Amino acid sequence: MALPAPLPLDVHHSPPPPDPPPPHCNRGDPAAAGPPFVVILLGWLGALPRQVSTYARLWAAAPHPPAATHMALPPPAVVLSPPGSAVLAAFSAGVAATAAAAVADAAGGSGRVGLLLHAFSNGGLCVVAALAATLPPALAARTGVLVDSAPAAVTLVSVARAMGVARGLTAPSARGGDGLGGRNGRGGTAPPTAVAATAAAAAAARTATAWVAVAKDTAGLFVRHGPAWGSAYAAAFVKMPAWSGGEVYVFGTADAQAPAAGVEAHVAARRAVYAAARGGGGGRNAEGVVTTIPVGASAHVRHAAASPEAYARAMAAVVEGVAAAVERADGEGRGTGTAAPRVRAAL
Repeated sequence: MALPAPLPLDVHHSPPPPDPPPPHCNRGDPAAAGPPFVVILLGWLGALPRQVSTYARLWAAAPHPPAATHMALPPPAVVLSPPGSAVLAAFSAGVAATAAAAVADAAGGSGRVGLLLHAFSNGGLCVVAALAATLPPALAARTGVLVDSAPAAVTLVSVARAMGVARGLTAPSARGGDGLGGRNGRGGTAPPTAVAATAAAAAAARTATAWVAVAKDTAGLFVRHGPAWGSAYAAAFVKMPAWSGGEVYVFGTADAQAPAAGVEAHVAARRAVYAAARGGGGGRNAEGVVTTIPVGASAHVRHAAASPEAYARAMAAVVEGVAAAVERADGEGRGTGTAAPRVRAAL
């Protein structure tokens, strides 16, 4: 299958935070909440701007909101390419340029601004892994990562599901007792008319044909990239360098696309990377930590709506990590004496 041509970087600036700020917001006293930071939202495969904008509004209403929020929606050509591909490198370079410009603008010459990468599913995490090589070192030293619903399993079924969603398809709805959604007079929904039944059958046939095309294209991807394509991404996610602001993983215990056991195994491997970096004199980046926030039985990239309090804790944890990273980068110590406690108190 020929992959589509790379799409232009889809970056938007989020709407400004509410003014006046919410009562719980500490924007009136920046010193009480630690250094400012910029958020880059990295969407999942098939994510729409309106869907990802929900998280921009969440950040705007947070106790310690960002100085700016941008979002980047990786197109299928990026997400469905192997690690190290030219299209992924080009997209991540565009995100890195946007992030550097946003941080410079928020800094106003002071340089005391952090970067927070908020990634969703494998679509966002593959960009995070690529950014480890494309962000300027000075900016990477002030960066922390929040990962939602990743890493996800890379299998024929999971990739086909993601590709279908990216093409606007939905799984067929459950059939009723008569096979057409009605219950034939036994109560509940009335049987459809002949015209409605014919239209529904035609729509179902079109959807089924589209899903067959998705299945063929998915199989073509695995043929093109080889059977090790999924394991190559899993390895890239594990091997990326440690982030100075650390990593926070929020995941659902009932997420079939990113099973909890897989996320926990990845987290254990990432903690080993941080430990090895600390043992080998990995510098300030090795001082970040890897945290998990299980949010209960919620669906893939639906954790914020299902468990808002747990999600708020995940956001707070990564903000604290970024504050500590900025503190270390500014030479104020090990990130535990000034900004980080202030952030914790403000949150």
